[in-house]
Amino acid sequence: MTIHCGVREGDGVSKFYKVHISQEMPNIGTVIVAAYLTGEASIELAQLWNSPFEGDTAGNSGSLSKGAAILQTQTDMTSKTMWNSKLVWEGAQALEFSLPLQFIAYSDAKKEVNDPIQFLMQMSSPELNDITPTGAIPQLVKLNVGRRLMADVYIKNVSYNENAPKTKDGYFTHNEITLQLTLDGSVNASEIPNIFTETKDLI
Repeated sequence: MTIHCGVREGDGVSKFYKVHISQEMPNIGTVIVAAYLTGEASIELAQLWNSPFEGDTAGNSGSLSKGAAILQTQTDMTSKTMWNSKLVWEGAQALEFSLPLQFIAYSDAKKEVNDPIQFLMQMSSPELNDITPTGAIPQLVKLNVGRRLMADVYIKNVSYNENAPKTKDGYFTHNEITLQLTLDGSVNASEIPNIFTETKDLI
């Protein structure tokens, strides 16, 4: 069984401004959450570069360390060289996404606003046991941004406005949530084109 919730198709909004997030959820089935992409959505890919020689100089080893410092104060000259500033790549952080998403109720506030928030929080959470250490960690979700970026990611953070306007039944008429998502690990240069590939699939 597949459950669709969130903003509806055929509402006149371009597919490039919509986000679809899906996951196969135990005892529920496949859940697909659709939302409008709003605000300042950002994607960050950071590389870790450090100097392995930071603090080292040709005249800064063992007993010569203090002497090198004294020499610099007296002559305004340093024993450091360009070699000290050489950087070494030490790894890459996982690709991270910060996505502000908006949900608006047109006919069914529960299905179009409340259910998506609930499902996204479930997708980001573990399923632990009371005593035995065999619980399940949070699972990957399939992220589809504007049908031009698709990746399997973890949801790190879900935030929404609990004080947003509500219907007489207590469901939100609209709400904006912010998702922080991340890949499972670093990505190779050759893999990036596979992420930024147009797709017509929602899951």
